[in-house]
Amino acid sequence: RVASMSIDYLNSIDHTEVTTPHPTAVDIKDQIFSDLVWSDPTDQNGKFKSERGIGIKFGQDITTKFCMQNRLRFVIRSHQVPGDGRGYMKQHEGRCITIFSASNYCGDGG
Repeated sequence: RVASMSIDYLNSIDHTEVTTPHPTAVDIKDQIFSDLVWSDPTDQNGKFKSERGIGIKFGQDITTKFCMQNRLRFVIRSHQVPGDGRGYMKQHEGRCITIFSASNYCGDGG
C-alpha cells in the first residue's frame, strides 16, 4: 500500500476513533490500520492475499526489511492463536513474535 513503511508513518494513523476501520475502507491509512490488525506471518517469502478476506500474509523477507528500515530487532504482534497452544510463537528467525493473551478465545484455551 506504501513503498516503505516506517514507525513514524504508523504513528500518524489515527487509531483512537474506532476499533478497526470497515474492511472496504478506501482511505490508505484505514487500509493499513486494518492490515496491522488482521495480517499474519507465513513461512513463504513475499506478501500474499489473506484467506481472511482482509489483511495480508507476510513472509520473513517483509519482516526483516521492516525491522532493518526501522532499526528494530523484532516485532511483537497479537491476534493469531499460536498452533502449539503455548500462548506465544516465534517466527521469521525470531524477528516476528506472536503473543496471544485471550485465555478463553471462542471457548478454547489460548
